[in-house]
Amino acid sequence: MVKSGQYPPLGYIFVPAGNPFITRHCRRLAKETEQTIYAYYRPQSKKKLAKQYGLYIPKAIFEKVKSQYDARKATAEQEWSQKLDMKYPHMPSKDKAKIQRLSSSPFLKSESIAVDIRRYVLDHYTEFESLSCIKPDTEAAAKAHQEADRILSAWRGSGLGI
Repeated sequence: MVKSGQYPPLGYIFVPAGNPFITRHCRRLAKETEQTIYAYYRPQSKKKLAKQYGLYIPKAIFEKVKSQYDARKATAEQEWSQKLDMKYPHMPSKDKAKIQRLSSSPFLKSESIAVDIRRYVLDHYTEFESLSCIKPDTEAAAKAHQEADRILSAWRGSGLGI
């Protein structure tokens, strides 16, 4: 355990908390190779418990895990892009790029893609966002959903254009 103000051993790199894939795989690989990892904690105060900010991992392990993560992320993003192309072949490229950027994770299930795209269309092509304070069963909300359906249909190639 390393506390603030202490330095890790030479050859270690700081990996901030927040990416479960990297953290889990770094821990697993360090255990397999019998190397020590150090948890970095913020000191405990009277009002707050100590909080882990990240890990100090041997640099070679981190680089290996980071390359695995980058390769997996690139593959997932490519598959995600192909799914978008197959499902929405007429989606404008600017919208496709925005949807990919706004998406929380490239490791999405196919149901999440449809939900994210519908939310994007409602927010960017209809007045639905400004109607969010109105109950969903109102005529204005229904009109916004119909407009979103029309746009999504055009993007799929199964409707009249926009």
